[in-house]
Amino acid sequence: DLSWERRLADSAKLSMNLGWSSLERSGKFHFWGRDKDSALRVHRYVAGDADENETRFHGKYLAPYSAAHVVSLGWEMSHALRHENRDEQEQAFPSQQADQTAHAYQASVRKLAAYLQDEWTVNARWSGYLGLRMENIRSASQEVGFFDVHKSTSMLSPIVQAVWKVD
Repeated sequence: DLSWERRLADSAKLSMNLGWSSLERSGKFHFWGRDKDSALRVHRYVAGDADENETRFHGKYLAPYSAAHVVSLGWEMSHALRHENRDEQEQAFPSQQADQTAHAYQASVRKLAAYLQDEWTVNARWSGYLGLRMENIRSASQEVGFFDVHKSTSMLSPIVQAVWKVD
């Protein structure tokens, strides 16, 4: 992650963070199926791999308008993309009948959020927050020839919070 913060005029502050993460994995598995007499009936071999990358960007602008009140405006954005492959080979016994399947999936999630809130300090131990937050999440998942699903949802919600700090 890379973070940046800057003090602005009138004690205002702007902070931002940019991040990226990556994950790769692969695995190979053997499954042996036996009947109640322990005779081998099926052998299944599965090989799979996946990679996922996510990029994130969030920030906050704080503008004090009195000693006890601060207006806060913030945002969060992220995008994740995942690819996954799965190959299966199955052999039945005693017929020796074989079957092979291959799957390639792709999924993505995009999140956007913004909020505006008033933060106020009641005393050294108590503070409160009142605001509004808007979020949007879009997701997609597909396997060519099998499915292609896209979903999007948005939500507007209030922020009401009281904080008591323990010494």
